[in-house]
Amino acid sequence: MAVPRRHSIPLSPGISSSADGPLRNEKLIVVTSVAVLEQLERFANGWNDLIRKSPARLPMSSYAYVRPYFEHQLETGEGWKCLFAHVGDRLVGVLPLVFNTSTILGIRRKLYRAPSNTHIPSVTALAAEGYESTVLRAFLDELAASDPGYFSLSFSRIHERAAILRANEESLEGVRLIKDFVGNGSFLPIERDFPTYLATLSANHRRNLRRWAGRLGQLPDAQFQFLSGETATNEVAERFFELEASGWKGARHSAILSCQRRSEFYRSMINRLRDAGWLELHLLSADGKVIAGQMAMKLERSLVIWKIAYDESYSFCGPGNLLFEKGLERAFLKGDVDEVNCLTDMPWHKSWRMSSRPYYDVYIYPKRAITFMAGVIPKRTRNFIRALPGIRPFVHLIRTVLSV
Repeated sequence: MAVPRRHSIPLSPGISSSADGPLRNEKLIVVTSVAVLEQLERFANGWNDLIRKSPARLPMSSYAYVRPYFEHQLETGEGWKCLFAHVGDRLVGVLPLVFNTSTILGIRRKLYRAPSNTHIPSVTALAAEGYESTVLRAFLDELAASDPGYFSLSFSRIHERAAILRANEESLEGVRLIKDFVGNGSFLPIERDFPTYLATLSANHRRNLRRWAGRLGQLPDAQFQFLSGETATNEVAERFFELEASGWKGARHSAILSCQRRSEFYRSMINRLRDAGWLELHLLSADGKVIAGQMAMKLERSLVIWKIAYDESYSFCGPGNLLFEKGLERAFLKGDVDEVNCLTDMPWHKSWRMSSRPYYDVYIYPKRAITFMAGVIPKRTRNFIRALPGIRPFVHLIRTVLSV
């Protein structure tokens, strides 16, 4: 059964009412803890609505991603629960959590984290605009009440505009927050028009695009497809999965089809993304086969390019680059996208003159002696060492030597 717990927390000034109407019990926020998969569905619509309105506009924290993670991606010894915050009838916050137990300084402690791995980063707490501090305080109070001895709460590679990073210091009373920069993510603002944007690219890259397009034109039945809604079928998704597995990702066992749990997660996730109206599949076909593909999510005015793949035997015509170019042209022409977000920071992004934004790992520790000694001090020491001039190239050199 879902367990509601009421937290009396003063709401931030100016949010006693909203576009959704006056709030009842303005100083009362109710947190419900759910640990049964079937009970998550009744929160799905409100959960998805929070995602649509979030400044980060990333679907990884959505019901569509998180439920399949709980079903298919937990490791041995891990459990999960999900916290939901309501003010009146309105859902104002969601916090998905994975937990396990570890022995720290001889004492068994529970460690909480947002769901994350190489296939699902950037899961964080969601909060309605203006409720960031209130919701974070309620979630921290709920963790302290339900598990008084918990050791930490962590988030992996979260967006700079995540609710946790926008909360004020009052919501962090009783805990310490450590923020680690973990790299940038590339995105392209969709501004002006496509020809003007193309003119900003290097002459060499424009020349390559023309050469690749000429070679693609010599192949039979070359065509681009941009599928969404019911046309982005499971059959089309399987064609993308097979394309991805045919290349270097398959050889390194990092492709979606390389692991049964991983493929089950993706199949469940794309069905839920389609139900939410966010799924897009972009394909370039020629010679009677798919030679490049993109799995994307269209969330409000943001297009997130999540997975890419291409047939390496067709690299002479740059199919991945041509599909990406055609997708950008489509975004400019349709006018319903403000940015194309590639999430990661890859060398090939530089050819497209993308902008970048920072991502962070975030660690929250209750203010106790054990967390200070075994959590805060090691993290701060590591951050200090990493900030020393020349340390990153040295670490990279050591890793290179050890891997030989």
